[in-house]
Amino acid sequence: GTAEKLIVKLEQSGDPSALLRPYYTPESPEDTTLVFESRFESGNLARATRVTEWEYDLELSFDTNTNGHTQWFYFSVANTRAGQAYRFNIVNLYKPDSLSNAGLRPLYYSTVASRDERRPVGWRRAGEDIAYYTNKIPSPKKGQFLATLTFSITMVHNNDHVFLTHCYPYTYRDLQLFLNDLEND
Repeated sequence: GTAEKLIVKLEQSGDPSALLRPYYTPESPEDTTLVFESRFESGNLARATRVTEWEYDLELSFDTNTNGHTQWFYFSVANTRAGQAYRFNIVNLYKPDSLSNAGLRPLYYSTVASRDERRPVGWRRAGEDIAYYTNKIPSPKKGQFLATLTFSITMVHNNDHVFLTHCYPYTYRDLQLFLNDLEND
């Protein structure tokens, strides 16, 4: 899709200004801290807090044109370790229940796997130990509380750049390109 093409184009451009500076830069090769990013179209991660070496609490930006609703997510992580399971706890979701409790798993996109010349891999469902439950954080609606989606992802490659999302990304730019193709047909 468009996101994948943009990622490859930015990485291949060689122009250092084409990519944003990360909020965190690992201090050494032994530094296992994930590097989070969501400053791309439709990215919505507001904050990542490291809880343990392999676990992070995540807060999302509110959905556009709502009164504090958050129900989807789209962000990336880098500085991964192959074979390591990472736990992600998204702590400010809005609905009291989710299809995640009925088996829906997050989508995972590995930039390393996408470049495998023999068998490139795109978006795929991933995640283990998935749970969605009401937490104790007050919601914008009085008398109600927000919810947490928690899941683990085992990374396949070292130093990969992995995108995680609730559903297949379809951005405004994707729509513009589609409409442009229709118009030029």
